[in-house]
Amino acid sequence: MGKVADGKSICMRVAAALASSPIRELRDLEVRSDSGVLELVGSVASFYHRQAALETVRSVARGMPIENRINVRPMRSLRQNYLN
Repeated sequence: MGKVADGKSICMRVAAALASSPIRELRDLEVRSDSGVLELVGSVASFYHRQAALETVRSVARGMPIENRINVRPMRSLRQNYLN
């Protein structure tokens, strides 16, 4: 039972760290804890943001395994940006 409680408290701390990130997109990511593994779920605009999320989580996760399920959205062309 201690591990479940630890997983939940780490999950809450990770979610709080992402919520206070200066990178707005990281604030919208979902954090789950399942069987002692943290899962990051959501999408961001760049691989830089994906890596920033992972580094933020690692700083809080205390060695807990992390499954990064963050997708990087494809860039829209400049033409598409002007048309929409």
